[in-house]
Amino acid sequence: MLLATSVRSNFVYDDDPFQPVTQDETVAVGGVVTLTCSVKENDNSSLQWSNTAQQTLYFGEKRALRDNRIQLVKSTATELIITISDVQLSDDGEYTCSIFTMPVRTARATVTVLGVPGKPVITGFEDAVQEGGKVTLTCTSSGSKPPAKLHWYRDQEEIQGRPDVVESNPDEPTYTVTSELTLTVTRNDNNALIACAVDHPSIANGDKRTEQPLSVLYPTAMSPTSGVDHAVIGGVVAVIVFIMLCLLIVLGRYLIRHKVFSGPRFSQEPADQSVVVGERVVLSCVVFNYTGIVQWTKDGLALGIGEDLRAWPRYRVLRILDVGQYNLEITSADLTDDSLYECQATEAALRSRRAKLTVLSPVIEGSPEILLTAGTSYNLTCVSRGAKPLSTIEWYKDGIIVEGAHTSTEVLADRKRVTTKSFLEIQPVDTDTGRNFTCVASNLAAPLGKRATVTLNVHHPPTVVLSIEPRSVLEGERVKFTCQATANPPIMGYRWAKGGVILDGARESVFETTADHSFFTEPVSCLVFNAVGSTNVSILVDVHFGPILVVEPRPVTVDVDSDVSLNCKWSGNPPLTLTWTKKGSSMVLSNSNQLFLKSVSQADAGQYVCKAIVPRIGVGETEVTLTVNGPPIISSEPIQYAVRGEKGEIKCYIASTPPPDKIVWAWKENVWEKERGTLLERYTVEQSRPASQGGAVLSTLTINNVMESDFQSTYNCTAWNAFGPGTMIITLEETDIVPVGVIAGGSAGSSILLLLLLFALIFYLYRQRKGSRRGVTLKPDIKVETVNKETHSLEEEAAGASTATRMVKAMYSPFKDDMDLKQDVQSDTVEPKVEEYEPKDPTNGYYNVRATTHDEVRTSTRSLLYQEFRPPNPASVSASAGGPVANIHPPPTGRYEPRPTSRMAHNTYAHFNTIARASQIQPPPNPVSKTTDYSGERGLLESTNPLAFDSYAYSTTPQYRLGFAPPLEAGPAYEMYPTGQGVGTSQDTNTGKYPSSAQFPYSTPPTEYSQRHTQRMQTHV
Repeated sequence: MLLATSVRSNFVYDDDPFQPVTQDETVAVGGVVTLTCSVKENDNSSLQWSNTAQQTLYFGEKRALRDNRIQLVKSTATELIITISDVQLSDDGEYTCSIFTMPVRTARATVTVLGVPGKPVITGFEDAVQEGGKVTLTCTSSGSKPPAKLHWYRDQEEIQGRPDVVESNPDEPTYTVTSELTLTVTRNDNNALIACAVDHPSIANGDKRTEQPLSVLYPTAMSPTSGVDHAVIGGVVAVIVFIMLCLLIVLGRYLIRHKVFSGPRFSQEPADQSVVVGERVVLSCVVFNYTGIVQWTKDGLALGIGEDLRAWPRYRVLRILDVGQYNLEITSADLTDDSLYECQATEAALRSRRAKLTVLSPVIEGSPEILLTAGTSYNLTCVSRGAKPLSTIEWYKDGIIVEGAHTSTEVLADRKRVTTKSFLEIQPVDTDTGRNFTCVASNLAAPLGKRATVTLNVHHPPTVVLSIEPRSVLEGERVKFTCQATANPPIMGYRWAKGGVILDGARESVFETTADHSFFTEPVSCLVFNAVGSTNVSILVDVHFGPILVVEPRPVTVDVDSDVSLNCKWSGNPPLTLTWTKKGSSMVLSNSNQLFLKSVSQADAGQYVCKAIVPRIGVGETEVTLTVNGPPIISSEPIQYAVRGEKGEIKCYIASTPPPDKIVWAWKENVWEKERGTLLERYTVEQSRPASQGGAVLSTLTINNVMESDFQSTYNCTAWNAFGPGTMIITLEETDIVPVGVIAGGSAGSSILLLLLLFALIFYLYRQRKGSRRGVTLKPDIKVETVNKETHSLEEEAAGASTATRMVKAMYSPFKDDMDLKQDVQSDTVEPKVEEYEPKDPTNGYYNVRATTHDEVRTSTRSLLYQEFRPPNPASVSASAGGPVANIHPPPTGRYEPRPTSRMAHNTYAHFNTIARASQIQPPPNPVSKTTDYSGERGLLESTNPLAFDSYAYSTTPQYRLGFAPPLEAGPAYEMYPTGQGVGTSQDTNTGKYPSSAQFPYSTPPTEYSQRHTQRMQTHV
């Protein structure tokens, strides 16, 4: 017993009377295709036609798909014929005819839809070309399927251009073919017709043709006898051409009679053959009188062009061009080679008969591979021939059993052996490449079974992922697009487009460019293609850009009381804000693209501004004019003036849209309706359009030698247009003439007075500035002390005043007239002597200190709290009953060291918390007895103020440095500036040189008063 199995594709069985029979068809776009399916016998089963998507078109005579293009022609028990009209490219593919017997039998018919190429377009020639120059013409035709051929002709004579460039269209399975022709022109090419013709199976030769005349510039100068010479030469050439034409006609008839120039034809076509697995077989194909492309097909699938077929390593074309031989050689045949083969001469549209190659499989050997296309359903067939008893076939997918196969059996002629066939329909996808399908045939004689395995090689269009870096960009920045793709067979190329326009020069997987606002609305697409098809993926760029006007508003003219709609449209990213305003006004009228005004009046006329704001990017605006038609508007002055005895003018300004049709003047018993003229020799009317009035009409009534009666009359200016009249009553009043000399004198005097005032102001400001700087330079032997000579009654009065009143008085106390300035001039060894002066500050406010709070009592002595001007040498300070008086001996040029910057102005801090009253002063513990322990750098209060600060003499008081230095761990309570005498410590208090003064008031513990006011010192330089 011999058990045999095989795996192969769809197969038509000649010995099966129930097997449907179909035929492939070719049709052009827009044509009609007829599909015929027939069987020899029928067991009352219905025939069915299905489309490429496996949707049922007709089941017997019943329509299943509602497509009016598909019509039933004939439906019998053995034949089903339908037609498809107005064929489109989407109708291309395999149509299936099925008969629902047990098992179901199917047959496929391939419908090839030819895309009709468009009329060729010639570009590249716009202007005339100089003789000897080169011109490059480009011919383009799109929409063809398969790709069309382009031919160039010059005056009906074919010329050779560059090889055609074929590109697939991204949106449909058609091609765009481009050909270039480069010519070096001569004067003979002037007015020559260059034609580009399309050659395609879907059209007749010459149906699609475009001609382009050439224009060649060349000099026309010639000798006196050149005309005659040219005529002679032309005659000789004409005779020669005539003779050659006659010879060509005779030769052509001879060649045609002997069939030398007959068209291309097959002299030998492939025949049906049988081959044993592993052997070599050759299918013959010889094409006579043909030099174009020849290709072989297997079950309707093109194997490729050329001698070596890369996708089919065991196939090879044995080509001998001299005799037109294109035989197909198959080495080491296996079961996958059991198919129908056809030889095609594509350029001549010739197809040979189909040859059936039958592969006999006495044993199972090898692991064949099936080439499939993703998304196209396919029937795997496993055949077990000559088995006894009947075999059972099971299917496995990568070792996992698969259900759903259909089985048929056939008893051989010996009535003993049985051939079993199993059909498994699969829908291959991209990831099925390399997947193994195995069929196992077993019976009682071979329980372990015989198996055959097939490996899928699924061809699919590229799978594309398009990315962008960065995701968001500003307009003008660089952006990079990356097109990552996988495909089987390998990728053939990339093509980039923006907004549907192909980007020349972009042919790689990465495209980098500068982004502008158009990338926000026009997607960038990457098309990747291989031999199977193409995949196009698009992406938009998040470009941030300022406002761009998309729809510009147009001027609008309407009648009064009409509704108006003004439109403007901006584009921007991020989303913009839109505002409508009237020019000269900030009131926002609308925030949308449309501004709607209802029942407009003439006051609504004018310019309207449409402004767009893109946050953090930019602003754009545009203006639109609204014109409102209405009655005339007169804008003259109601009272105008003239001089008796002189010429007077009465002006009437009329502004309206449309302009006034008529202007009438009426005064006294006079009425004037003309545009210009003279009445009674004294009155003249003229009309004009001054440019300064924006197009308004000016009608001027001129009165010569103005009289008394002219001032006693009113003047009526009335204007009419299509919308009605407008009127104004004007009164003329008398005025005097001002002499020119008076006007000139008044102007000159005013100018001189103005200059004098200006000089006086400058001098005053200069004196003020000079006086403010007078006290900056201090003499080294001057001691300044301010003394308050307020009477006791004033103090009582201040104590009984309100808080606000006392505060105001304290703030402005340094400027009151009851203060004395005491100045002592003494040496370092002489006791200080105090003199009184008038209340004037010789330091010009250099030491301008704050006043005390309302709860303090004034002291009779004021001293400085802060030292901001420090001389380099120390000075002695002595104490008295009224408080110690410091002798300050600064050098001629002192050193100014400012306090930390205050956030408030000078006058804000004036006189707060700096004057202590004697009645509330407590003497500090361990007072300093030696004046020599005090540095001349000091400018301190000579008695402590408990409201403003605490004395550093207390041991519990924290120690601070001047400024912002951290407190000392040990040592003097105050770090001195270098004086040349070293740093000393008080013998009595052991607290440093400044035991009884608070150098830094911010160290004061918080009190009821110090929380409300901060002690400051105001310094003027």
